[in-house]
Amino acid sequence: MNIKNCILISFSFLLAFNTFSQNMPKRNIGISTGFGLVINKRTEGIGTFHGLSYNQDIWKNRLRFTQQFTYGAYGNKFILDATDSYFNSISSKSNLFLNVINWNSKTLFLGIGFTANTSKGIVNTTKSNPYFRVWHYGFNGCLLGYRFFNPESRFGFEGRFFQLAVEPSRDEEFVDFQFLECSLLINIH
Repeated sequence: MNIKNCILISFSFLLAFNTFSQNMPKRNIGISTGFGLVINKRTEGIGTFHGLSYNQDIWKNRLRFTQQFTYGAYGNKFILDATDSYFNSISSKSNLFLNVINWNSKTLFLGIGFTANTSKGIVNTTKSNPYFRVWHYGFNGCLLGYRFFNPESRFGFEGRFFQLAVEPSRDEEFVDFQFLECSLLINIH
């Protein structure tokens, strides 16, 4: 399936909801889950993550601030030519999301922010100490996401297709690629 078909299907899914008036809540909390790929100095792995976030509208329902904490469990069973490893990754992300398209209670958005990450785990190597713990700081961006909030309900839904975090300034390699993240949003007025 090519990228044009993916965008068309996603946009059609977004438009399939019933329409409501433009009435997005100013503050909400989110509970999320998704898939991820983490690459750092010691290892790389594929797994799932779970998160908790706080979202605040800061400018005319166009710009939102989000603070998100995620915990993920990763392994590299499906990565060829990699030493067996298992690790946990904990991240804190501060993001600004710009609502590119607002249509009734549906929104398409893009975002950018800062991330702090720590990973700890075990690498099955012949070295004397297979355990590791690394810290990383860097920038992240959400390439595309959507949000749906029914103003008659306390609950909403948010999906992020891709979110990428990288550490550009140090010699250590760090990439945190999260995809297909789904969040349940709860309005907290």
